[in-house]
Amino acid sequence: MYSVKSLIEGLLLGRSSMSKRGVIVIPGLIDADFTRQVQILAYALQPPVTIPKGSRIAQIVALESFMPHCQRPREPREKQRMDEGFGSTGHDVFFTLDLKNRPIRTMQLQRGSHQIRLKQLLDTGSDISIINQLYWPPDWPLQAPSNHVIRVGGMTVSAISTDPIRIIFKNGRVVARLHIMPLHVELPGLLGRDVLSQLGLVLTTDQHFS
Repeated sequence: MYSVKSLIEGLLLGRSSMSKRGVIVIPGLIDADFTRQVQILAYALQPPVTIPKGSRIAQIVALESFMPHCQRPREPREKQRMDEGFGSTGHDVFFTLDLKNRPIRTMQLQRGSHQIRLKQLLDTGSDISIINQLYWPPDWPLQAPSNHVIRVGGMTVSAISTDPIRIIFKNGRVVARLHIMPLHVELPGLLGRDVLSQLGLVLTTDQHFS
């Protein structure tokens, strides 16, 4: 299976026979350029559990990577995993944030040649992204939501940008139609899952290979 250019990854799964015995194998993803011995993380629901030598406790299923940056062979200049790390990685960006502070990121909103710069609160609990009407440029057209009424925190969102707005971050850019409503004066806006999902944002406490 080893290859430095393959789009095929290995999905590590536990066998059902072991699950019946109370041994749970933690699933994992293994890149095709990994050369070390594959290791398995497992735990017992009711320890101690004896596993005879030679028992088959896990299996690897080959599958094509579904991540956008993996839909092409690895380029020669890109770092290969070889015998480093434990798991799978790629071009993903994982930010670390102390949750004693609010998760705020600076971004630019662009419509045509006009840009504004705002700090937005990342809100995984909101389906939509909202801009405080105090910060919305008056010459950027708005319209009423066409198909349904959207409510946030008991308030009705009455306007949506007529045109798709380009949202530019330090590590990427997306396009979305933004919703406009009154918010606290100190909060320019909320970035909801409609934008965060396009960025490939993943909430995790895992440590990743770099």
